[in-house]
Formats: sequence, C-alpha cells, structure tokens
Amino acid sequence: MNKDTKRFLVIVLVIIALIGGIKIFDSVKLTVAENMAVSYLCKKYDAEKSDFKLLDSRNSGIYFSDSSLPTPDIKWKEFAFEFEYNGRNFFVNRIDGKFYDDYQLEDLEVWCTEWLKENVDDRIVGIVLKPEHIINFADNTGADNYFIFSSDNAKYFVENSISKNSKHVFYFSIDEKADYKTYDLISKEIAIKISNEIKLTNDPVCKLLETYIEVSKVKYDNDLWTTYIWSH
Repeated sequence: MNKDTKRFLVIVLVIIALIGGIKIFDSVKLTVAENMAVSYLCKKYDAEKSDFKLLDSRNSGIYFSDSSLPTPDIKWKEFAFEFEYNGRNFFVNRIDGKFYDDYQLEDLEVWCTEWLKENVDDRIVGIVLKPEHIINFADNTGADNYFIFSSDNAKYFVENSISKNSKHVFYFSIDEKADYKTYDLISKEIAIKISNEIKLTNDPVCKLLETYIEVSKVKYDNDLWTTYIWSH
C-alpha cells in the first residue's frame, strides 16, 4: 500500500469517525432535552414521569433560511416534542432556554369563549388561539412557564395574550333567519362591545363562523410545533 492510499484511508476513517461522533452527540443531546422537558412537565402539573408518553421529537440544530439565495442565512431551530397526557396530545417547545407547552390551550379556548358569551355578547362562539398566545401572556405579565391557567384567568388571558403588532380574532354566529347582509354591522357591533369590556392594544377582528372551530396540529421543520384552534 503506497503512501497516497494510506493517506486517503486515514482521511476516510477520520471523516467516518466525525460523522459517527456527531450522530452520537445529536442523540445524546436530544435525550437530555427530552428528560428536561419531562421534568418541566412533572413539576408544572405535579405528575409522574410515567404519566407522559413521548410521541414525537425534533432535535435542535442549524438550518438555512432560504437555500435559493446565493448566501442563505444560517439560523437555529430549537427542540420540539409531542407528548400524550391524560388522553390529550400536546406540544412542548423550547424557547430561549425555557420549555413552554400548549396542554391547556383547548381549555383556554373554552374558558375564554364562555366568559365572552356571558359578559360581552352571547353570539360569540370562539376565539383563535395558538401557543404564541401563551408565550405572549408570559412576556406581557411576567408569568413564568410554570403558570397554570384556570377559568378565572379567562379575561386576564385575553387581555394579555396578544403581541403589540397583532390582533385577537373572535368568531360569532347569527340566527339562520338573519340577513347575511348585516354581517359587517354585527361584526363591528361585537368588536365595539369587546373593546369596551376588555383592554386590548389593537382593535379586535370579529368573523362570522361559517363552518366550525377545529383543533389542528402542525409540526414545522424549523419553527414552533403549533396547535391551532381556528376555523378556515
């Protein structure tokens, strides 16, 4: 075996070792992050590790924002997990070193809608929610990621779960005999009622519910794994 062949084999072996080392490192850091996520959930919901079943996971790592560009931006994606707890599937995302979950998102939608029906207008049948609203709430109120919501927090949550440049979206229904031409008038009327009762940074958006409100889950390759409560 000549020197060039030996040198080539050494390079190949080094590359193989590096690739293997990277894969092992990725596997280890994902396992560590998973254990940290479960510990977070156990502490928050006063539960045992065995109560949470891991359904899916996404490792952290770098990615290119747009591969079509001559010099695409290099960005970082965080860990994301899907768990099952008490018969409900939900996501846990790590953001800025902290874990946030959307386990209570469906409950929040019900509590907020009930409060709005009882205190604002009984034609309101839903509110669009996603995990960003929980994160916004923490940012706006100083609540930590272990905060557990209840029906008593409904109004407070609506008031503090939107970012400065966003608007809440509410759904309303009308009587079957009602004239659909009055849709805009009803929308504005309900929006005014909401603004009078709830302190919001921006005017609310009120839409007629034409189909039904559904819960959908999307696992993005690089962004937050997101639960959407909406109608489309």
